[in-house]
Amino acid sequence: MDKWSKSIMTKWLAIPSVFKRGFVTLFALIYLLIMLSKGLLVMLDVLHGDVLLSWPTIGASLILAFVIVMIVNKPKK
Repeated sequence: MDKWSKSIMTKWLAIPSVFKRGFVTLFALIYLLIMLSKGLLVMLDVLHGDVLLSWPTIGASLILAFVIVMIVNKPKK
């Protein structure tokens, strides 16, 4: 690792875990909102819907975001 990425890592480790959890949760929620809005757009415009925005993709991304939130927010023993 070079000096730049090392300094970023030390700064990230210096942040309290509560803030890190909040940041990741916020990111996942924003991601969920984006995916849901894309899903609504596909529903409204079925004829021109992209393959990338199909319901299986949206469902998988919702599950992935939920799993990320659960992993990050799991209580430490």
